[in-house]
Amino acid sequence: MGNKPPRARYAPQEDRIDNGPGSRPASRGKRLAGVAIDQALVFCTFWLLTRSTLLGSWNLDPGASPWQPHFDHAYLGFVIFWGMQGYLLFTRNQTIGKWLLNMRIARPDGSPVSGIRILARYGLSLMASLVPVWSLLINCLVDPIFIFGASHRCLHDEIADTVVLEIRCPA
Repeated sequence: MGNKPPRARYAPQEDRIDNGPGSRPASRGKRLAGVAIDQALVFCTFWLLTRSTLLGSWNLDPGASPWQPHFDHAYLGFVIFWGMQGYLLFTRNQTIGKWLLNMRIARPDGSPVSGIRILARYGLSLMASLVPVWSLLINCLVDPIFIFGASHRCLHDEIADTVVLEIRCPA
Protein backbone atom coordinates (compact mmCIF):
# COMPACT_ATOMS: atom_id res chain seq x y z
CA MET A 1 0.00 0.00 0.00
CA GLY A 2 2.96 2.31 0.52
CA ASN A 3 3.01 5.84 1.81
CA LYS A 4 0.37 7.05 -0.60
CA PRO A 5 -2.09 9.34 1.22
CA PRO A 6 -5.75 8.26 1.12
CA ARG A 7 -7.72 9.92 -1.64
CA ALA A 8 -10.42 12.23 -0.36
CA ARG A 9 -13.88 11.55 -1.72
CA TYR A 10 -14.45 15.22 -2.48
CA ALA A 11 -11.78 17.69 -3.50
CA PRO A 12 -12.17 21.46 -3.42
CA GLN A 13 -14.45 22.60 -6.23
CA GLU A 14 -11.78 24.59 -8.08
CA ASP A 15 -9.51 21.55 -8.29
CA ARG A 16 -12.22 19.26 -9.56
CA ILE A 17 -13.61 21.07 -12.59
CA ASP A 18 -11.77 20.78 -15.87
CA ASN A 19 -11.24 24.40 -16.78
CA GLY A 20 -9.35 23.54 -19.94
CA PRO A 21 -10.03 25.07 -23.34
CA GLY A 22 -12.96 22.69 -24.02
CA SER A 23 -15.17 23.37 -21.01
CA ARG A 24 -15.90 25.57 -18.02
CA PRO A 25 -18.70 25.67 -15.42
CA ALA A 26 -21.98 26.86 -16.93
CA SER A 27 -23.42 30.10 -15.59
CA ARG A 28 -26.51 30.13 -13.40
CA GLY A 29 -28.47 31.99 -16.07
CA LYS A 30 -27.54 29.55 -18.79
CA ARG A 31 -28.48 26.62 -16.55
CA LEU A 32 -31.83 28.27 -15.77
CA ALA A 33 -32.49 28.76 -19.48
CA GLY A 34 -31.71 25.09 -20.15
CA VAL A 35 -34.12 23.93 -17.43
CA ALA A 36 -36.80 26.29 -18.76
CA ILE A 37 -36.45 24.79 -22.25
CA ASP A 38 -36.61 21.23 -20.89
CA GLN A 39 -39.60 21.94 -18.65
CA ALA A 40 -41.47 23.76 -21.42
CA LEU A 41 -40.99 20.79 -23.76
CA VAL A 42 -42.24 18.29 -21.17
CA PHE A 43 -45.14 20.52 -20.09
CA CYS A 44 -46.29 21.18 -23.66
CA THR A 45 -46.08 17.49 -24.54
CA PHE A 46 -48.00 16.56 -21.37
CA TRP A 47 -50.64 19.18 -22.12
CA LEU A 48 -51.03 18.05 -25.75
CA LEU A 49 -51.32 14.39 -24.75
CA THR A 50 -53.92 15.05 -22.07
CA ARG A 51 -55.97 17.31 -24.37
CA SER A 52 -55.84 15.34 -27.60
CA THR A 53 -56.08 11.72 -26.41
CA LEU A 54 -57.99 9.56 -23.98
CA LEU A 55 -55.40 10.59 -21.40
CA GLY A 56 -57.47 13.77 -21.06
CA SER A 57 -59.95 11.79 -19.00
CA TRP A 58 -57.39 11.76 -16.18
CA ASN A 59 -58.97 14.73 -14.46
CA LEU A 60 -58.03 15.22 -10.87
CA ASP A 61 -60.68 14.91 -8.22
CA PRO A 62 -61.58 18.55 -7.40
CA GLY A 63 -61.61 17.71 -3.70
CA ALA A 64 -58.22 15.97 -3.78
CA SER A 65 -55.65 17.12 -1.28
CA PRO A 66 -52.41 18.63 -2.65
CA TRP A 67 -50.66 16.14 -0.34
CA GLN A 68 -52.31 13.20 -2.11
CA PRO A 69 -50.02 11.37 -4.54
CA HIS A 70 -51.07 11.56 -8.19
CA PHE A 71 -49.48 8.43 -9.60
CA ASP A 72 -51.21 8.58 -12.97
CA HIS A 73 -49.96 12.08 -13.83
CA ALA A 74 -46.52 11.41 -12.35
CA TYR A 75 -46.23 8.20 -14.38
CA LEU A 76 -47.10 10.04 -17.58
CA GLY A 77 -44.58 12.75 -16.68
CA PHE A 78 -41.87 10.08 -16.13
CA VAL A 79 -42.60 8.50 -19.50
CA ILE A 80 -42.56 11.86 -21.30
CA PHE A 81 -39.36 13.04 -19.58
CA TRP A 82 -37.38 9.85 -20.19
CA GLY A 83 -38.83 9.47 -23.68
CA MET A 84 -37.72 12.97 -24.65
CA GLN A 85 -34.50 13.24 -22.68
CA GLY A 86 -33.31 9.68 -22.02
CA TYR A 87 -31.28 9.07 -25.17
CA LEU A 88 -29.32 12.33 -24.94
CA LEU A 89 -28.84 11.96 -21.18
CA PHE A 90 -27.40 8.46 -21.36
CA THR A 91 -25.35 8.88 -24.55
CA ARG A 92 -24.18 12.51 -24.42
CA ASN A 93 -24.85 13.60 -20.81
CA GLN A 94 -27.14 16.35 -22.11
CA THR A 95 -30.82 17.20 -22.12
CA ILE A 96 -32.39 18.95 -25.10
CA GLY A 97 -32.04 22.31 -23.32
CA LYS A 98 -28.39 21.67 -22.47
CA TRP A 99 -27.72 20.52 -26.03
CA LEU A 100 -29.29 23.68 -27.50
CA LEU A 101 -27.27 25.89 -25.14
CA ASN A 102 -23.95 23.99 -25.47
CA MET A 103 -23.80 22.53 -21.97
CA ARG A 104 -23.21 19.04 -20.65
CA ILE A 105 -23.38 17.17 -17.37
CA ALA A 106 -20.03 15.85 -16.17
CA ARG A 107 -18.21 14.55 -13.14
CA PRO A 108 -16.31 17.29 -11.32
CA ASP A 109 -13.09 16.19 -13.04
CA GLY A 110 -14.75 16.65 -16.45
CA SER A 111 -15.24 12.94 -17.15
CA PRO A 112 -18.55 11.53 -18.46
CA VAL A 113 -21.38 10.70 -16.06
CA SER A 114 -22.53 7.10 -15.60
CA GLY A 115 -26.15 6.02 -16.02
CA ILE A 116 -26.47 5.47 -12.26
CA ARG A 117 -25.47 9.07 -11.59
CA ILE A 118 -27.94 10.28 -14.22
CA LEU A 119 -30.71 8.36 -12.44
CA ALA A 120 -29.60 9.72 -9.06
CA ARG A 121 -29.43 13.26 -10.45
CA TYR A 122 -32.99 13.23 -11.78
CA GLY A 123 -34.49 10.76 -9.29
CA LEU A 124 -35.13 13.31 -6.54
CA SER A 125 -37.21 15.63 -8.67
CA LEU A 126 -39.06 12.80 -10.40
CA MET A 127 -39.96 11.18 -7.07
CA ALA A 128 -41.00 14.53 -5.62
CA SER A 129 -43.40 15.00 -8.51
CA LEU A 130 -45.61 12.23 -7.11
CA VAL A 131 -46.96 14.64 -4.49
CA PRO A 132 -47.72 18.14 -5.83
CA VAL A 133 -46.74 20.05 -2.68
CA TRP A 134 -43.41 18.22 -2.39
CA SER A 135 -42.75 18.84 -6.06
CA LEU A 136 -43.14 22.58 -5.56
CA LEU A 137 -41.06 22.65 -2.38
CA ILE A 138 -38.20 20.50 -3.63
CA ASN A 139 -38.05 21.37 -7.33
CA CYS A 140 -38.85 25.07 -7.11
CA LEU A 141 -37.33 26.07 -3.77
CA VAL A 142 -34.89 23.68 -2.11
CA ASP A 143 -33.05 22.34 -5.16
CA PRO A 144 -32.36 25.70 -6.87
CA ILE A 145 -31.28 27.45 -3.65
CA PHE A 146 -28.18 25.25 -3.54
CA ILE A 147 -26.81 26.89 -6.71
CA PHE A 148 -26.13 30.03 -4.67
CA GLY A 149 -23.74 28.12 -2.39
CA ALA A 150 -19.96 28.12 -2.70
CA SER A 151 -19.93 25.15 -5.08
CA HIS A 152 -22.50 26.70 -7.50
CA ARG A 153 -24.25 23.34 -7.76
CA CYS A 154 -27.92 22.47 -7.22
CA LEU A 155 -29.03 19.81 -4.74
CA HIS A 156 -29.37 17.22 -7.51
CA ASP A 157 -25.76 17.95 -8.55
CA GLU A 158 -24.58 17.45 -4.98
CA ILE A 159 -26.48 14.16 -4.67
CA ALA A 160 -25.07 12.73 -7.90
CA ASP A 161 -21.65 14.47 -7.59
CA THR A 162 -22.02 16.15 -10.98
CA VAL A 163 -21.43 19.58 -12.48
CA VAL A 164 -22.81 21.31 -15.56
CA LEU A 165 -20.11 22.48 -17.92
CA GLU A 166 -20.32 24.88 -20.81
CA ILE A 167 -18.99 23.43 -24.03
CA ARG A 168 -17.03 25.82 -26.17
CA CYS A 169 -17.71 25.31 -29.82
CA PRO A 170 -14.67 25.47 -32.09
CA ALA A 171 -14.50 28.74 -33.99
